[in-house]
Amino acid sequence: MSYTFTLSGKSSVLSDDFNPPIYLDDGEYEIGLANFDTFNNIPNIDEKNNVLVWGKNNEYRYEIPIGAYEISDIIKIIEREMFQIAITTTQITPDERTSKVTIKSTEWINFEVDHSIGSLFGFTKIKLEPNIIHSSVYSINILKVNTICIDANIAIGSFLNGNPVHIIHQFFPQVPNGYKIVEQPLTILYYPITIKTISNITVRVLDQDLSLVNFQNETITVRLHLRKSG
Repeated sequence: MSYTFTLSGKSSVLSDDFNPPIYLDDGEYEIGLANFDTFNNIPNIDEKNNVLVWGKNNEYRYEIPIGAYEISDIIKIIEREMFQIAITTTQITPDERTSKVTIKSTEWINFEVDHSIGSLFGFTKIKLEPNIIHSSVYSINILKVNTICIDANIAIGSFLNGNPVHIIHQFFPQVPNGYKIVEQPLTILYYPITIKTISNITVRVLDQDLSLVNFQNETITVRLHLRKSG
């Protein structure tokens, strides 16, 4: 005997209750991901890294709208807004060879504030002195999500950094921002379940840090396949 469960919604947490519950007969059962569908609208600028503060006394502040940007678009927005708001000339130059950036501005730039854009450019919490070329310490951190993990609450048998989790599948989107993600494993990897009565299935879409992935209200559809082991 086998079952398929389809969960769909506009949240990275999808949950279905079953009333009456599903009672599984004798034997061991296992579950795996059959397919995952949504649009790749994962922002790399969000409320955690969209703040830009500048000026000797932090006079100026701009919050970049949440969204999915190319690095060139972010640079254009910052240079434009700093000039329009405070007639501040700023040059941000990425180096394709090192994946780092240099910044030179006619005003102080404060990357010490909470939720600063500085971390995206590879800078530590630091104030950049004006009229000096500053190089980032780390590479540009344009991709906030390195792995998408599908977590199903009734599954066991997977581990992350030595800790038990409920992840049954993980992947990285192979399409650009704005395109449809269709993840359909050629071979489904099944994980055991330990319950005999299913009253709820909850699926969470997580990143590599087990944080919920923000798809900005795109519809997410997940289909699971449960079967008897062997």
